[in-house]
Amino acid sequence: MVCYHCGYSLHPNWGGISTGYARRTVDGQAVCFACCGELDRDALRGVAPWMGYHVDVKGSWGTVSNWPGTFTTPSVVVSTAPWNWDRRLVVATVAFIGPDGAVWTGKHVTGATYSGQAVTFHRRSSAWGRRNPADMLYLRRRATAAS
Repeated sequence: MVCYHCGYSLHPNWGGISTGYARRTVDGQAVCFACCGELDRDALRGVAPWMGYHVDVKGSWGTVSNWPGTFTTPSVVVSTAPWNWDRRLVVATVAFIGPDGAVWTGKHVTGATYSGQAVTFHRRSSAWGRRNPADMLYLRRRATAAS
């Protein structure tokens, strides 16, 4: 089996903990983890929702990544609010800057930690960042330093 994107020979049972590849939801073709990162970067240049993971949180700052971790970018928890069904849980709004400079946000319900949660992110208009100017300024600086 080979990666449809780069032709790399895929090795099932990558490190004993994973298949070593992903499958495209569109057509089921196998993709190596390195190409997953490239394809996720490309997807973030579009407008369709993107599924990622919010990880490595320290305070309100963290990282957004894809499943294999081949795409990562700095993130910030811009707001939290109690979840109306269970006050022990909170809804966290997470933001990050995409590869083309657009702001992406997502919300997830979480307990004591914001880390390791799957989140569906949506592209926002440039006006969204003006509501959180300090967070967006710091996030843009972190994104620039990380690249």
